[in-house]
This record gives sequence, structure tokens and C-alpha cells, in this order.
Amino acid sequence: MWDALFVESCPACGGSSRAGFCAVCAREFPRVRRACERCGLGTPVAHCPLRSARWCVAAVIAPFDYAPPLEHYLHALKYRGARSLGSAFAALLAPALTAARADVDALVPVPLHRSRRCERGYNQAREIARPLARELRVPLLERGIVRRFARAAQTGQSARQRRASVAHAFRVDRDLRGQCVAIIDDVVTTGATINALAAELLAAGARRCLAFAVARTAEHADEASGAERVVEHDACEHGGAEPGVVQERAKGLHAIAVADEIDLIGGEASGRTEAAVVPRA
Repeated sequence: MWDALFVESCPACGGSSRAGFCAVCAREFPRVRRACERCGLGTPVAHCPLRSARWCVAAVIAPFDYAPPLEHYLHALKYRGARSLGSAFAALLAPALTAARADVDALVPVPLHRSRRCERGYNQAREIARPLARELRVPLLERGIVRRFARAAQTGQSARQRRASVAHAFRVDRDLRGQCVAIIDDVVTTGATINALAAELLAAGARRCLAFAVARTAEHADEASGAERVVEHDACEHGGAEPGVVQERAKGLHAIAVADEIDLIGGEASGRTEAAVVPRA
């Protein structure tokens, strides 16, 4: 009876859901195939990031590819004020953590610099981490863990350049001795951010650092130089409207229209938006 009273709506199709995305819509999100336990990339990996940089994270769990249609909902959380998507992503991520959760003592969302947090109004990593901490029954650590400066846009940067841009970006002023800490983020790109934060957490006494994220960007290489490059998921960070997108459901009898004027979670975005279901012709 109570389940019927408190049923949720799927952020994608608007249908009923027990938690977050319904099973049909969730099946349409592409998954990382045979993910490497250390870096989270699908295997085989052409350019292993562990060979080219200091890798402080013991394991990365990011079960989904950063690709349509999932990337559009991640953009909605990050740039369109759709904060309630955080709990939907937490519900999407939680089943992938069954084996790892027993060793986790606390969660740490990747912090935003205060200027960016004021600009956006919230931290998207925290919106995922809060419901996930409740699900895993572990504390959420934020006090004494800060981002020291706001980074510049990283669009088109190589992995080496991205590592340099986040080096020493974080400060941890709390005792973490003996704890296994899981870093929470929305997307793992090169791993530069999570490793920069992990280095500071380990220096504060953490015995082990993991990283949990909703999605992992696929491995990309710049053909001209051979250097690793990534498709920057923060391309809209400093303005520039994201192009309207119409994504078609691979299954079912309808499609979901997503455009600049559409907020996937009605009423939460800063602009006037609403979900739209378009019948299939």
C-alpha cells in the first residue's frame, strides 16, 4: 500500500518507478564493457593511464559509458539545475557497488571551489553522494576537504595538461587514519581530478581510496600527436548553449525530446522547462 502511495516518476519517460530511472530506460544507458578494476576503462586499454601518471586510486567503479542518452541527464544535473537527478543517479550506481561497499568507511564528494558552487548553487557530486551514503549506510565527509582554487576549462586538453591543472587543487584538513574512503563524482574523464584528491586523502591518513562515479568517458587518442585526449564533459562550463538534442528510445512506443528549453525534472531548472514525450510516428 505504502509503495503505491509513494511511487516515483522516471526522469526519462515519466512512467512509474521504484527509484529513479525505470528498468526500461536504465537498460538503454550504455555500459562499460569488461571494465579495468584500477582505471575503470573498458578493456583492452590502448593507453593505460596507470603507466603515464601517478595513480593513487585503488579502484574505479563507473559502470556506464559517458554517451547518449545518459550524458544528457548528467548535463541536466550539472548545468540545468535538475538537482533531483542526483538521487536517480545514486540509485543507478548503487547496484554496481555490491562487492566494494563492505570495505568503504566513508564517502567524499569531489568538492567544488566556493565560487563555482555559488555560481551553480550546488555541487552535483554531493547531490549523488548524499543519497548514496544513506544507501550504503556510511558517513559523508565534507568538513575540512576543500578545493583551493577554481580550475580553468579543460576542453581539448591532453591527460598531462589536465593533471597539471588539478595538481595541488585540493586540501584536506582532517584525520582520516585507517579509513577506506570512496571519492564520488558524476563522471571520470582522465582520472586526473580523482587522483589529485586521492593523493591528499592518503596524505591525511586514509589507508585506501576508491572512486565511484556514474559514468566513465571512453578512451580517446589524438591521432595527430598520439597524446591522450578526452571529450570534455565540462564543455558548457563557461557558457555556450548546448545544442538541442532529440534522443529516440530504442525500445518502447515513444521518444523523449530533449532541447535547450527542456528541463528533464520539471520545475528544478533555472529556466522554463518541462519533460516532453513524443509519440512515435
